[in-house]
Amino acid sequence: MATNEQLTQQVNALTERLNNLENNSETINQQNLQTPLSGTSEFAIEDGGVNYKATIQQLLDAAKDNDYCEFHIPTPPQVIALDNDGITYTKVPNMTLKVGDGFSVTGGTLKKENKGGVFLINGVSDLEVNKAVSITYALFVNGVEAPGESTPHTFTTQSKIENISITSIADINEGDEIDIRVKGDGIAINVNATIRKLDVTFLQVDD
Repeated sequence: MATNEQLTQQVNALTERLNNLENNSETINQQNLQTPLSGTSEFAIEDGGVNYKATIQQLLDAAKDNDYCEFHIPTPPQVIALDNDGITYTKVPNMTLKVGDGFSVTGGTLKKENKGGVFLINGVSDLEVNKAVSITYALFVNGVEAPGESTPHTFTTQSKIENISITSIADINEGDEIDIRVKGDGIAINVNATIRKLDVTFLQVDD
């Protein structure tokens, strides 16, 4: 596992490379941003309390020799009936690869096909529920909830579409199998989650 110092050095190096890209009209600024990674929109890599602004294309250009992928729902909306106990997660089915190198997908599960590394993970989802409820998205690796890879969100009213996002850095090893799951809070029952968008991007930032 890379140390915080190693990750900081890698993010700094990546930021410098982004700033030096030819025809790059945007400066990579240090800002407190939480904008999700989607298309060519700007987003933030947070490391050591400092956020570095970039776009997905700039990152892919700078890290073009590294593995990356976009794991998504190809034909939304997708409706998922959640378990009533507030503990059991339900896997988001039918997710596929939109683009990527070094990964494959079988049955909605993402698999790392070659050597592992440290990955920047950024997820964004538009979600609607039929009850006022607290929802948690989580990343599962080899059937186990990955530490620090979940994002709770509270819906105060039903039938409202809200955006949920998460950015993190995690180790992914060769052969790891990854899927996305969601659960309710155990208070509201018979909850249906309608996923109108779900994109999770993995970008290798260190060995």
